[in-house]
Amino acid sequence: MKSGERIEVFRRAVYLSRERFAYIASICPTTLYLLERDRTLPRARTLQKIVDAFHFEPSIFSDLGLGKNPKKIEIDYDFLKKHYSVEEQTAQQIAGKLGCSKSVVLARLKEYGIERRPRFRQNGAVFSLDPYPCLKKEFALQGQAVLQYPRVKELLKPKIYFALACRFVGNTLEETAVLSSTEFGEPRVTREMVRQRQNTGLGRLERYLINGNNI
Repeated sequence: MKSGERIEVFRRAVYLSRERFAYIASICPTTLYLLERDRTLPRARTLQKIVDAFHFEPSIFSDLGLGKNPKKIEIDYDFLKKHYSVEEQTAQQIAGKLGCSKSVVLARLKEYGIERRPRFRQNGAVFSLDPYPCLKKEFALQGQAVLQYPRVKELLKPKIYFALACRFVGNTLEETAVLSSTEFGEPRVTREMVRQRQNTGLGRLERYLINGNNI
């Protein structure tokens, strides 16, 4: 029996609702629900609150790493290289596949020396072409007119082209998400989706130029 299931059995045995149990332990009812359904990996602080509130033995959460030294989560280099560098998935998406946190994926990227894609500030994209020397040179010569070239539009799907164009104009991630949702009728566009589309666009153009092609 997993930790979440044991918690649910105990809660029902003492006739506590999920809301009441969460209130006593000073945690969010949603967190408790996800723990009982084994849909998330809770923080050690959350587990410790439950242990302290109901005087459990820490070993009850041994399968979640509480009460023992956590083991290092290993990620295969080839798997990480393929999904991050080749397929251009985000660290969050890779973490979801592996069932670990985003910070673990980022730590392995640093450990293996895999080059990170351009970072973004909270309020929008940081306009820097330093990681893309060929593209940077092209923009230095042609300016933003590069985005209007028919070949560029052929290389990028409409949504990716739109997100990349918004980046060069200077729109924030939030603004681009709203505009993209309106432009393409998507019900929900997130900041993460915008980041991924922008990185994908820059990466495709850079690889195209590296291969000796002209935009």
